[in-house]
Amino acid sequence: MIALMNQLLESLRQRVTDNLATIRANEKEIRKILNEPLSNQRSYNLTNRQSVSKRILSENAENLKIQNMIVAFMRTYKDIPEYTQLLDSIKSFESGLATKSIKSEHDTKNRSREIAKLQTPKPTEPSVGNEKEQSSKVFDHPVTSNEFAEKVKQSLFEITTTGKLAFNKAHPKFGDQDFFDQLLDYHTQREEYEICAKLMKTRQ
Repeated sequence: MIALMNQLLESLRQRVTDNLATIRANEKEIRKILNEPLSNQRSYNLTNRQSVSKRILSENAENLKIQNMIVAFMRTYKDIPEYTQLLDSIKSFESGLATKSIKSEHDTKNRSREIAKLQTPKPTEPSVGNEKEQSSKVFDHPVTSNEFAEKVKQSLFEITTTGKLAFNKAHPKFGDQDFFDQLLDYHTQREEYEICAKLMKTRQ
């Protein structure tokens, strides 16, 4: 199945490449038409040419989305298990649990009492730590760390989209699927399909 998906990906990528070549050729013709004198025929030809380019761009956008979905699927299920064997293993485990003797109610109650003792909160005591220790706890707050990580991610996204940082295997977020999806959506919305095609090739 993985081999078939790889073949499909290659076909989709080739289709995008062919479409981009067609768009370039069509744009040359459009520039020639724009230099012609105003006339009904000129307007008709221009409308037809532009309509074709829009259809190709729309197809490429959908094509890239499909490629992204296939790549995500292959990454998630690259090691597809034999589910019947997995279920047999689970059934065997469940049977093993069923054959074990059940502990007495007395032992269960004792264990519950011990857990209850451990969970009983102790009386709070006044803080005796110095101000330096207390201030360090403030800086260790998890929200601050998350905000910092988000700012770093946003900065990486900005310098990547502007071309200052190449998106390849050396990129800090190369293995981050969310980052890749966001990057692909960004260039797709801007109709930068050549960049999208290059991004998809990094996942080969």
